[in-house]
Amino acid sequence: MVTNQVRITDTTLGDANQSLWNGRLRLEDVLPILAKMDRAGFYSIDCWGAEIFESLLQNLKEDPWDRLKILKSHFKETPISALIRGRSLVGYKNYDDELIKKFIELSAKNGVAIFRV
Repeated sequence: MVTNQVRITDTTLGDANQSLWNGRLRLEDVLPILAKMDRAGFYSIDCWGAEIFESLLQNLKEDPWDRLKILKSHFKETPISALIRGRSLVGYKNYDDELIKKFIELSAKNGVAIFRV
């Protein structure tokens, strides 16, 4: 018997942050809910990459790499997913292959398990 399985990726810390809070959702604002999100049974939590990276640097003056490490330390059961914009990664210009490879390696090393392109 074939069973179809629905998997849900939570985008609250990614798309909702961008759409509802203009990318200004601070880490201290989300820390209290992270354990509950981790236990909710999501397939993944999309919380890094694309617009998030730039917003952390420009709007919140947060280090995106530090934020990723902290999120990973709270998401023990649920994989982190990240949106990357193809060759432009998390920015708006195309990067060379070596930089892309290094960025992906560092992202994975620091907690990203699923990359959406």
